[in-house]
Amino acid sequence: MKKPGMVMAVALMVLGPAVSAWALPVNLPEGIKSKDKGILLPEGQLPDTVRISAAGTYDYFSRDMNDYEGEVTGQVAGGKITISFVHKMDLYVTLGGQMGTRYNYHDPVFGDEVTFKYTDDFAWGIGMAGTLYEWEEEGWALFADGGFRRASGMDYRYIEDGWGTHYPADFESMQMDVKWTEWQVALGASKDLGFATTYFGVKYSDATLDARATFYTDMYDLGDDESEDNFGVFVGVVIFPAEGVSLDVCGRFLDEQAIYVSLTVRV
Repeated sequence: MKKPGMVMAVALMVLGPAVSAWALPVNLPEGIKSKDKGILLPEGQLPDTVRISAAGTYDYFSRDMNDYEGEVTGQVAGGKITISFVHKMDLYVTLGGQMGTRYNYHDPVFGDEVTFKYTDDFAWGIGMAGTLYEWEEEGWALFADGGFRRASGMDYRYIEDGWGTHYPADFESMQMDVKWTEWQVALGASKDLGFATTYFGVKYSDATLDARATFYTDMYDLGDDESEDNFGVFVGVVIFPAEGVSLDVCGRFLDEQAIYVSLTVRV
């Protein structure tokens, strides 16, 4: 027997922490990866102090939540365009989609295991990364990265609980609309090994959502909710399979468990 009132109550209770768990990858400055020229544009098309690169990106994340023994998982795939200046500072834009996001938790009211599967949504972001200091002879560098990402229009694809699987068609008047923003700052160090560059560091991130849910004729304004866990660490490696091409793999830990992969081509 379906109990839409109970399901709606659970939805309102867990919607906030589920969405606020998303995270941003750390971006290593392009000038630390390589100072090679681009491989697509003819030489002389850009000033020597400017570089443009394009990347395909993939980010998988999982985070345990303090409330209700919950866990959120998801993926973000898309692209990134970066403009680099004097091999020191990057400005970048990310465009892509949030996919396969789900939130699993133990319902403390009814004792059920509940899964929320959310719809895929468009996400965009901007950021800046820069080299703070370089020890060229030793191959070490200190860098910082700061980013912002936003998505809106999220709804639920289905809800699984002890009474079965519930789809939007089962609740004609049940709708969710979630808008979220997130920012992150990271401080790290890198080491040039010649054939590869390794890097590691610490980061701080925060996410805020503005959520509303409609059930029959009632509107529920959930207001703003912020993420609970903010501090984490990261470690990554960049390899260079060809001139002007780099492959970056980075893991993020403590506040989340995540893996980020990007393939970059210098234009």
